[in-house]
Amino acid sequence: MQLKLFALSKHDTDNFISGNHKIVRNINRSAILNLVRERHPVSRAALSKLSDLNKSTVSSIVRELLAEKLIYETRSGESTGGRKPILLQLNRQDCLIGAIDFDPNYTYVAIGNIEANILKKKAI
Repeated sequence: MQLKLFALSKHDTDNFISGNHKIVRNINRSAILNLVRERHPVSRAALSKLSDLNKSTVSSIVRELLAEKLIYETRSGESTGGRKPILLQLNRQDCLIGAIDFDPNYTYVAIGNIEANILKKKAI
């Protein structure tokens, strides 16, 4: 067996992302949730193709998101030869986001939905 050694300069490593399993999992989870938000309704197979993640990873993340009620399964989609896919949709009703904006003169408090639409805003 022949071993090849090479050196990387600081410039070569600037684009590397390092992290542990939890960081990578959170990045993948955010990507899947964002794809469901952008492309809904969407199938698990389409999420796998769009994200370049393998199907088992996508299915595992989708199970988590379903359990947390961030997404839900809707109707069956059109089949392309196999079994009809179950389509996924973002849960817009039950997921709210709170935001606070500190300005020198006012503090703004807002409530929005998971699609970042402001439902209520108040200056304090």
